[in-house]
Amino acid sequence: MKQGLYRIESTRPLTADVWELRLAGDTSPITAPGQFVNIRIDGLYLRRPISVCDWDGERLTLLVKEAGGGTRELVRLPAGTELDVLSGLGNGFDLTEAAEGAVLVGGGSLGLGREEAPMIQMLQENVDVVICGDITEWTLSAYVRDASMLGMNKGMLVLGHERSEEWGMKYLTGWVERITGGIPTVFLDAGEPFSYL
Repeated sequence: MKQGLYRIESTRPLTADVWELRLAGDTSPITAPGQFVNIRIDGLYLRRPISVCDWDGERLTLLVKEAGGGTRELVRLPAGTELDVLSGLGNGFDLTEAAEGAVLVGGGSLGLGREEAPMIQMLQENVDVVICGDITEWTLSAYVRDASMLGMNKGMLVLGHERSEEWGMKYLTGWVERITGGIPTVFLDAGEPFSYL
């Protein structure tokens, strides 16, 4: 964990209540996918924990859902604002054993922030199969189909997102482990994906 100042480079809305936030600063504490940061917002007592969507040597990309007053204020701060950030939090995921025959698991557009990001990650990380919930964009399935037609070993397993399917998904873990030769698989209850009016 490291505390530092990060400068807001940009914010842009992705949906009515989800924003992409790009922060410039020292990203060396981020060492693995699945880590998060804690952001201090002036005037609020608690920091806001936000998962890291992407990072390079100079910047972090965060996807922030307006879940209350703190995150609403965060996504409306102007570019150039400096934030007190604790970075490198969480253990992240060890991907060293997934180098060959890798599987990428995610929901929606895989939470990667850019429409082309899942394809780039599949190519760069040599991911063979994407397992996702309800796919909400058009390009990943087209990429997988085209890559397969070109002889690349790419595939996609789309799972449902309805809560009524959850009971069957709990049993899916054993099936996935059997067909993948024992790759550890767990069921994570994501909760209700929709808000009803």
